[in-house]
Amino acid sequence: MSKSAEVIQLEGATLRQQLLTPIATISDYVTEISQSLPGDDMLREDLSRISDGCRNLRTQVGDLIEGQVLLDTREAGDLSKIRHDLKNPLNSIIGYAEIIIEESDGTLPENYMALLQHVVELGSEISGTIDSAFRHAANEEAQADEEAAIERLFASLNESSMGITINDEIAGSPILIVDDNPTNQDILRRRLEKHGFNCMLADNGHQALAIIEEHQIDLVLLDLLMPDMNGIEVLHAIRSNPGKGELPIIIVSGLNDARGIAKCLSHGATDYLAKPVEPLILDAKVVSALERFAYRRELNVLATTDQLTQLLNRRAVMARFDHIVEQHLAEEISFGMLLLDIDFFKKVNDTYGHNGGDAVLQNFAQCIKNEVRSTDVVGRMGGEEFIAIVQGTSIDDFHNICERIRASVENLSCEYDGLKIKITTSGGTYFSSELETSIKQMINIADQRLYGAKNAGRNRIQHLDTQDA
Repeated sequence: MSKSAEVIQLEGATLRQQLLTPIATISDYVTEISQSLPGDDMLREDLSRISDGCRNLRTQVGDLIEGQVLLDTREAGDLSKIRHDLKNPLNSIIGYAEIIIEESDGTLPENYMALLQHVVELGSEISGTIDSAFRHAANEEAQADEEAAIERLFASLNESSMGITINDEIAGSPILIVDDNPTNQDILRRRLEKHGFNCMLADNGHQALAIIEEHQIDLVLLDLLMPDMNGIEVLHAIRSNPGKGELPIIIVSGLNDARGIAKCLSHGATDYLAKPVEPLILDAKVVSALERFAYRRELNVLATTDQLTQLLNRRAVMARFDHIVEQHLAEEISFGMLLLDIDFFKKVNDTYGHNGGDAVLQNFAQCIKNEVRSTDVVGRMGGEEFIAIVQGTSIDDFHNICERIRASVENLSCEYDGLKIKITTSGGTYFSSELETSIKQMINIADQRLYGAKNAGRNRIQHLDTQDA
């Protein structure tokens, strides 16, 4: 049976008292510390942010409980957003109090440290009261008992044994913090920069997507409720980006309920953090996400890289080639493809052994890379056969690049065992204006021209307009 408006309003008055009393106590503590401390601009600014958080939270509690707001939202089933909005100022209260404690480095008197610790405890108490009230409204009392038991269990652990280790693979990793609330941004940034991470900030989803496109990002901390473009929409946009789809994304939100978390994970989130953010959990989840991402990248490099030359292997080249052709067909972005192999490579192996041959292959690979852009595709197709794909070029510029590669190889001296090995290369090309749509046929055309170059005397590149009749 649903409760009457009078009963709900009575519950609201009780909840109001439970919330406003600790908020007032926190305000008193902050005022006491602020009036007694000598001038420290950073400390005073952080204390001021705690006071602002108290004022904002006090206002929201009053707006929520007075009048019909609690009744209306309960009937409309829109309790989650209100809980989220209450958690934002609470996040600033707890977050900045913890930051002051962490950064004080023993410079604050013990009595003030005790007051700040009490601020954190009162903030946690307020958070628990909010969660309990909204769980009750959603008929989730049993879950509250279970979570309270889990909280008691972890409270018994020694926090000093829960520190994190940041290995070389993730040290200094670039992390993007996306939140429309500057206070939430600042708390997360300061916590993460303390560990040496490089943080970038975005105020909204559109700005976040632009940063991800322009910069290397290893992790995104993403707020769920934002104007214009919410967190789920940003999440979908990142996951649909072919080059960024594997980026780890941790949702950070005040919607701390099992169904909300499950929905975020089902939409592709890597993990979930509840506001107010607990520092130990933040550290653990960030490090875990970065380590898994670094490990996946390492595996991807091993799977797509030719181990001898460190170029893309055949499989990776074909995947990139397929994408380039798709772009050409959809957007008319031109490209040129060059197949190369080393002239008389068998003689190199016979004369200098396979170790000498490997040294030549490595020098040859580097020579090709030096003559193209970092965004161009360069790979080893197998044996002494290599490929270069240049996108967004005219046919004349492409031919000039091919000639630069040929001349650079001709001038190359491969040093091995005190000796200098001279080589040349032959190649065949295909250009997108030839209008072939099959990648297999494009490679066959370039391969035929490569052998035409060899038959014509080697140390040359054969194009459509230079091949023999």
